[in-house]
Amino acid sequence: MFFNDWLLMKKRNIIFLLVYLLATKPAYAYTEKAFVWAMFEVAPMFWSGVASLFTLLIIAIFFLVFRIYKYKKRIVSLRFDRDRYAEVLASARDGYYAWIYEPYKEVREKCSRRLAVLLGLYLGTKSSFDDFLNCFAKEDQAEISDKIKKLRESGKKFEESYMLPSRERYVKLMGSTITNEFGETVCDVVWVRDTTEEEEHIDELSFELNFTRKRAMIMEKALDTCPYPAWVRDKDLTIIYCNELYSKAVEAPNVEVVISEGRELAEGTAAKEMRSLASLARATNTPKSERKHIVIEGARRFLEITETPFEVPAFDSGKLTRETYTLGTSVDITEVEDGERKLKLHFDANARVLEALGCGVAVFDKATNLVFYNKPFLDLWGISHAFAATTPSYSMVLDDLRDRRK
Repeated sequence: MFFNDWLLMKKRNIIFLLVYLLATKPAYAYTEKAFVWAMFEVAPMFWSGVASLFTLLIIAIFFLVFRIYKYKKRIVSLRFDRDRYAEVLASARDGYYAWIYEPYKEVREKCSRRLAVLLGLYLGTKSSFDDFLNCFAKEDQAEISDKIKKLRESGKKFEESYMLPSRERYVKLMGSTITNEFGETVCDVVWVRDTTEEEEHIDELSFELNFTRKRAMIMEKALDTCPYPAWVRDKDLTIIYCNELYSKAVEAPNVEVVISEGRELAEGTAAKEMRSLASLARATNTPKSERKHIVIEGARRFLEITETPFEVPAFDSGKLTRETYTLGTSVDITEVEDGERKLKLHFDANARVLEALGCGVAVFDKATNLVFYNKPFLDLWGISHAFAATTPSYSMVLDDLRDRRK
């Protein structure tokens, strides 16, 4: 209330002063400086308010200029980053064709410099999508166009290789969608990569793979047609392959079961001895054999086990090395053992008959070594049992007789 009265009084004083000045002297008699001084004298609150507003206006202008400076600096930085990222994309191995979606603007299409060089586009980065599509074979254009349509409409990604007929090169197209942090699509892009060297390398590897598979099949069939069990051990003496006869011998349904369970032809100590034989063959790099009695399919068989070492190329930490494997075979010589036993019985019977004869008898084998003699023979020529037991050759016997003047 007091403030309102005070303000009303000030307004009255200003009006009285203006009326007085106009009545006593003409308006032109007062200079602008005197008039302002008079107004400030009679209205200090008014002019102090104007000064405050002017000060606030200067501060606001200064703040606005500072903000504009920061925004301009930020825009320059963003433009620099944009140009830098654009150069990074331009220098990348892959080219690209993109559809960029900007708010309140039409869709902008962009062809990269690398793509123009890769496809040999005459218009360079100003090439259109039709120019891009015409680089491919007629039968591929419809498929590519359909894949890109699905990419732009539903965001369905794709990856496919095509050949450029005019340049005789292979390229891989990779379609992807780029979204912002809100999940809104900001760009659809088709990356294009030159895969000619990779495709040629893949063709070479495919040929080598098919050739290796063919050789492996041949070896498998060769081992399967082998008339006796055969197996292969790696550097750890583990069986990594076997033929069908081996699977049958260890009572396994197939080769895979033998390998997964590591079934040996024998069990217990005999199995350890067979692995030791393979280890000895690897260590000496020469075939090693031994004969064993092993029960196969419920029957006791006499087998000759042979382990033969061989080397194969291998890679260790990126370096080409060679690893030693062993090929094992098992030959059933049960009938040979029976024949040897019968022969020994027959030989022993003949020996007993010859021993009973009164005349001297000596038998030399095909190598002319003394393999049989009776006592009358030793007594006739005065040959000692110790000398005859060394199975001397025919010439050694004659030399002994000459030395003793017999």
